Amino acid sequence: MVEMKICFVAPKRSGCYIYTINLAEELSKSRSIQTIIISDVESTKTYKEPVDVVVSWKRNSLVTPLKLIYLVRKVQCDIMHVQFEYSTFGKPLFSHLLLLLVLGALKLVGCKAIVTIHGVLLPMHLARALLLRKLIKTLLTIYYRTLGKVTDAIIVLNNMQYKVLKSYGVSEAKLIVIPHGSGPVRYEVGVKHHKTNSDWVVIFFQGFINPNKGLLELMDAVKMLSSEGYKVKLKILGSISYQWREDAK
Repeated sequence: MVEMKICFVAPKRSGCYIYTINLAEELSKSRSIQTIIISDVESTKTYKEPVDVVVSWKRNSLVTPLKLIYLVRKVQCDIMHVQFEYSTFGKPLFSHLLLLLVLGALKLVGCKAIVTIHGVLLPMHLARALLLRKLIKTLLTIYYRTLGKVTDAIIVLNNMQYKVLKSYGVSEAKLIVIPHGSGPVRYEVGVKHHKTNSDWVVIFFQGFINPNKGLLELMDAVKMLSSEGYKVKLKILGSISYQWREDAK
């Protein structure tokens, strides 16, 4: 007998999306829990796996909160879990503002809302001028405090994000740290297992290839080491992220 229905808002195909699918599958093993994955029209086009997804809204649309409320009432959803990346609902600024509207709307209809934040905004990343940074910090403080009030829980990926949100005034009672990285390693990994007769040090990068994964910084670091005479090679194992491909067009 199903006692609880959980809706997951999934983003475009990415590590975050894979995590969402895995989490939904694990919860679905319980007979008392039904999971429903919902997404926008654009994101579902990036999915390769045969996943049952309810298409609910279009990106960059102010109608999104209303459509989600309609869906919540239709499927009688008890909890909605939003995997929030910067562009989950559209352009970054619009997406952040829409998140507040979505969570506020869910609160009005009595649906519990949990949001996993995959990045916390900092003044230093948004402005160089000191005066402008102070203004942005004030705006971010208002934003994240409001976020803390309209959601039942905020999941962050590490202690640093936890401390930043706490400094913005978000209640500790609302914050949960769940480390999020790659999937579990199925074998023991160690330097001894991978030693070769060569003097070269080979560094492997695995994951989606885009500017936000630190790959460009890693390439610069390898160049610096090479210029100092170190025998270092960088091998990249991955594919170009869907979002970067779209932006490049």
